[in-house]
Amino acid sequence: MCHSNCLYFTWILCVLYVPFITSASFIPKDSILIDCGGSKALKLDDGRVFEPDSWNQYVGLSPNSHIVVSGNKIGKSNDSILYNSARVFKETSTYTINTKQIGRHWLRVHFCPVESPHYNLKSAVFSVVANGIVLLHGFSFFKSGKQSCLFKEYAIEVGGSSLEKLVLTLSPFNGSIAFINGIEVVSMPEGQFPPSALPVPLGPAVEIPTHVAFETAYRINMGGPLLTPKNDSQWRIWEPDQSFLVNAATARNVVVNHSLVKYLDGVSVEIAPNWVYATAQEMADANVTDQRFNISWAFEVEPMFTYLIRMHFCDIVSTSLHNLVFNVYINNQSALDSFDISSKTMELSAAYFIDFVANVSMVSNRILVQVGPPDLRYFPTNAILNGLEIMKMSNPSDSLVRNLRPDYIDSKTPKRKKWVLLAITSSIGFAFLALISAAFYLYLCHPKKSRRENSVWLPLTTHVGNSDSKLEKIIDPHLVGSVNLESLRKFGETAEKCLAEYGTDRPTMGDILWNLEYALQLQEASIQMVSAENSANYIPDIPEWVPQIETAEGGGADSVSYKESDTITSSGVFSQLGDPSGRYFQTEH
Repeated sequence: MCHSNCLYFTWILCVLYVPFITSASFIPKDSILIDCGGSKALKLDDGRVFEPDSWNQYVGLSPNSHIVVSGNKIGKSNDSILYNSARVFKETSTYTINTKQIGRHWLRVHFCPVESPHYNLKSAVFSVVANGIVLLHGFSFFKSGKQSCLFKEYAIEVGGSSLEKLVLTLSPFNGSIAFINGIEVVSMPEGQFPPSALPVPLGPAVEIPTHVAFETAYRINMGGPLLTPKNDSQWRIWEPDQSFLVNAATARNVVVNHSLVKYLDGVSVEIAPNWVYATAQEMADANVTDQRFNISWAFEVEPMFTYLIRMHFCDIVSTSLHNLVFNVYINNQSALDSFDISSKTMELSAAYFIDFVANVSMVSNRILVQVGPPDLRYFPTNAILNGLEIMKMSNPSDSLVRNLRPDYIDSKTPKRKKWVLLAITSSIGFAFLALISAAFYLYLCHPKKSRRENSVWLPLTTHVGNSDSKLEKIIDPHLVGSVNLESLRKFGETAEKCLAEYGTDRPTMGDILWNLEYALQLQEASIQMVSAENSANYIPDIPEWVPQIETAEGGGADSVSYKESDTITSSGVFSQLGDPSGRYFQTEH
């Protein structure tokens, strides 16, 4: 234990005193750092220099606001001086930031209510839109109860109709003001975000359109300390995982020298620094005969969104290949079954990552990530996780905010885009009209069947007469008991969005196909689960520890509680262990 603590302490010293090892490998083409309302260049502790928005050559502001508030009470460190000034807007204003490269960029925005005798920034209510993506809507420090500064990180596509520019619009609500302290626009290397990811529950890879935007919800360094921008080539922040562990007694941290980490094809230091892969949480010795438990992390998220979940792995605990095999679960559903890291890397201490997409429903506000031992008893009982990223994905309305008014979504849509949507909608309408006309003509020409013939179609009243407006009660009676309710709900949501009154509320054809494919995957997964339960490979119920999540404001340890559960059935966490078809490992990185 003493040796482990000494090694961990030495590792932390390396992180603190060798800050720029990983930063030298990647130089972004765009690194536009803006001090909003500032009067001189600011150099932060990590070496970055923020230039005032008034004389930054890449930045245009329209209409220009001359209202600037400043103060010196936010903090004394170089990292906090960015929050000592802010530019205030009384009307909708736009920053136009010209870039050298197209593709996804990191967009980081800083908000901090600087004290001012003339403006109460804490009571400001405003919205923020970037390249047509709604980032914030009706945000207020006072209404949110947030006391400290607000930092948000997004991944936004630059290109297409936006050309080589990022347009950031701040709109105050009626009678209020908007403000901002700092803006970062940094280009990212190609392949930073995947073109596809594995769905949960498991199925064929799901395509991720390039126009989808991401908001960083969590970026976690398992088993290691806080990593600041100076430790990351893309100036990202990695939090420690201790406050997210549901039961800290189930895990113990592992640390190796970061220089031992290898990067193979498809994985680079830009995906995650070697500091992340050099630490991990592994299963602790629980002093029990049968080590059948999972390491669990719980994260509060906003419901009714799809999330990209990136898991980082590096086998730093084994002494030989194929000695570490474990299962991965997301929200109590199997994500990886009998996963062997070395079968992908063919080396120890080699970095590897896998991307998943998962929907968070209205009834849940958390993502539960678990790793645990496989059912294959002849493997050593262990499981690890090195790093984790959770990114919220924009919805079909191009928003990262829920429950937007239709008129607001319509007003944020550029006129050119509206004409394109109108043309596309008109074309589709004419095509459907022609199709319906042809079908009606064929119907008239087709000989009618005798009324005495038995019909397989039941009267409409049979379907909806006593449905109480519940989707599961109006489906074809032949499907009752065989259709997965989650799949049906996803199908119903898609159909409902297609019938929306406003055109901007209706999903694109790509989004429709994506949603329908996801609904199909849910149905196929449920069929395979039933098949597995009825097969000879069905695994008996295994006692398992299941976390109970309580709703609370904010993240951290105070928002999570846990207790022991008697059992969990094989139709839950272990539902796919008995399926020998081997549907995982479908995406190579």
